[in-house]
Amino acid sequence: MVDLADYIDRFSAAVATQTRNKELTDLLTLNPANNAGPKRAKWHLPNDFELHSVPQRYHEVIRSYLKMMQAVYVNHSLREAFVAANDMCTNLIRAYQYETNHLSSVVMMCLSELKAMYLVSQAQNPEDLTSFEYQEVAELGGEPYKASLLEEFGTTVNRGFKVVLNDKPAEPHHSKRSHVYFYLGMLLKIYFKLGKLELARSVEKAVIGSNFALPKPKGLQIPYAIEYWYYSALLSIDDGDYAHARDLLSRALKQLGRLDNVTATKNYARLMLLLIALSYEAHFRLKPEAWDFVPELVPIYRDGFFAAINDGDIARYEQLMEKYQLLLLRNHLYVLFVRLRSRLHLNLVRKTTKLVQPTLDEAKRHIISFDAYQKAFAVSSGKPDSETAIDDLECVLASLIGDGKVKGYLSHVNRCIVLSKTDPFPSQSPTPK
Repeated sequence: MVDLADYIDRFSAAVATQTRNKELTDLLTLNPANNAGPKRAKWHLPNDFELHSVPQRYHEVIRSYLKMMQAVYVNHSLREAFVAANDMCTNLIRAYQYETNHLSSVVMMCLSELKAMYLVSQAQNPEDLTSFEYQEVAELGGEPYKASLLEEFGTTVNRGFKVVLNDKPAEPHHSKRSHVYFYLGMLLKIYFKLGKLELARSVEKAVIGSNFALPKPKGLQIPYAIEYWYYSALLSIDDGDYAHARDLLSRALKQLGRLDNVTATKNYARLMLLLIALSYEAHFRLKPEAWDFVPELVPIYRDGFFAAINDGDIARYEQLMEKYQLLLLRNHLYVLFVRLRSRLHLNLVRKTTKLVQPTLDEAKRHIISFDAYQKAFAVSSGKPDSETAIDDLECVLASLIGDGKVKGYLSHVNRCIVLSKTDPFPSQSPTPK
């Protein structure tokens, strides 16, 4: 029977050789081989003398590990187990700073198990993250700050991220940075879940500030890279940098073929939800057959928003904005679709102009009365018996002219728009990537 002394000897040897990662993983996992978990849970916490053969920086790693095992197998307390596992990961990451890349897989395994503990705890007893939102105000009244489990987890992952990002070995192919996507994907997802986008942006700034070109993801890093690109794209969408967001999402799509079918399908749907909208904004069109792969998006986009925009149907568009408001807000697309209203207005103005021009003298067909547009906007809004306010109409027309979507000028005195005779509606070319 393996006892604590044997465990310590194995741990010491595994750390010393730097080549026995599988054994070190088994020594720190929640589910060790040969059903050793319940046995380890009954061991006492060793003192420094008992741990003399193990480097000092690993002493607290072992103690917190045994606390975790006791919490799981003896006390059956998931909360207590999470706290101990979080301490173990924190202590392991401190040791990781002074080790080579050989310890990377062990650290990532421990963090993955910590994540699993958090997910199980949330399934059993979900945290109300909103209760943690205004603690800065509470602190003014003397109440101590209390972090959520998710925030504690994020703090630990961030410690690992800093170690990996700042690693500068003599031999680059031995760099811990090859595992950076594991931390980037986890961190951004955590910060978005917490609603702390400023922390997500700080991670992005740290990557840029390191002057470190992110490597091409390989193997187990691929799903984390996709996660990172997805959340990074959301930040770019919030910043209005739609071209960069498209680039990130396109990178993610190219990697989907390297995932299993279930994971790839799940990721494809959420990536395309963003990418189709961003591509439409840039005047790129989805091939007709491509819609067969995202049938759930057809009523939202092709037969919904895009059809309303192409038809210049204001009433339909506003109905869709109300119907899908939460979907757009949750996916950071609401502002983009507010901006796409101008394209709807452009199509309505173009259609109205084309309809009215044949009724005018040929010499004056480039001069269109505001009255025609007022009537068209009222009908499109589903209010044919009302009249669109002249100030609102002039604002729309002036905006279209200012954006270069319409060539001409407004004559407020004569209540009309004077369009260019040669090219009143310049073609809207796809935005370069």
